[in-house]
Amino acid sequence: MIRLHCPAQNYAWGRLGRHDSEVANLVGAAGRPVDESQPYAELWMGSHPSGPAMLANAPDTTLSDWLAAHAPALGQTVRDRFGDTLPFLFKVLSVQTALSIQSHPDKELAEKLHAERPHDYKDDNHKPEMAIAITDFEALKAVLKEAFSALMTCSPDKVHAAVQALEARLQRKADSGHQLTNKEALVLRLHDQYPHDVGVLSAFFLNLVELAPDEAIYLAANVPHAYLSGQLMECMATSDNVVRAGLTPKLRDTEVLCESLTYHQGPPDVLRGTPLGRYTTVYQPPFEEFEVRRMELPGHAESIVSANQGPTVMLVQQGSASAQAVCPQAYPHAEAMTQLSRGDVFFLPSDTALQLTNTESDPLPQVRAML
Repeated sequence: MIRLHCPAQNYAWGRLGRHDSEVANLVGAAGRPVDESQPYAELWMGSHPSGPAMLANAPDTTLSDWLAAHAPALGQTVRDRFGDTLPFLFKVLSVQTALSIQSHPDKELAEKLHAERPHDYKDDNHKPEMAIAITDFEALKAVLKEAFSALMTCSPDKVHAAVQALEARLQRKADSGHQLTNKEALVLRLHDQYPHDVGVLSAFFLNLVELAPDEAIYLAANVPHAYLSGQLMECMATSDNVVRAGLTPKLRDTEVLCESLTYHQGPPDVLRGTPLGRYTTVYQPPFEEFEVRRMELPGHAESIVSANQGPTVMLVQQGSASAQAVCPQAYPHAEAMTQLSRGDVFFLPSDTALQLTNTESDPLPQVRAML
């Protein structure tokens, strides 16, 4: 087991400090300082250069550098398919205000955008992803192409007037004691966060998805979406490409977004996972780069986590446990026996099995992104 130190991203839409942010709590639980005045938006657990994990036992070594020197840890099947690099990026997100209306380009478009505009699109890889709710979670997803494109390319003056009129009408309705629909209430929330933004109107053009804890959705490349609120885990192909068109102060690439997106009518599929053994639930999106497994080990219970013929990144969400790793190959900076506690993150080389013993009376939840 390779213990990792993983970076947090302090994006403006994140939740403040340990009082409200699961990301901040995980950072603090891992023994690192937390600035309570800063938003903690994302915890990155992977090898992407924009937020590389570092080896705890070799603080100057990134996970990507370690993998370059010890590529067999990825497993031969993964190396044959994806090369000597970790094919997925695992995250925890703490969302206070809406993220941008966005999509992630498919492989062909990613290569084109990266070649033409490497400053804006730093990766030539696609970014299919899956979101698993930790708390109640809201998102917008999918829409009809013609209507959405007409909205997103409308003149700013028309958008401003339409948003202003809609906000005034809904505010009068609320002030008079009438019940707002979920979408109407969302419009007022978005207007508070991004006044007169075209994304405010998009609430009526995209499906509102509400997930309970442990429910998930997957987002293929080129599908429009926006996370709205809640805390979640997210796994994706290793890429940080984002095409934005609304609810953001960042670069908007509306033409690329509208031309490239895949649109679907109807509600999105909600994944609730498939049981595997006594304690584990598996989330399998229709992507080849990753799956996610969540284990909840009862108090004082023991379990063997079978060896996986590919790389694994493991996050301990709560509790404390002892772990013994069994791997056919010895790797530098690896721990064969260790204690697990909240906030710990480990990389498990291919073919590593674990013997876990929960040392507390409360359940031990841990999540593994793997291939």
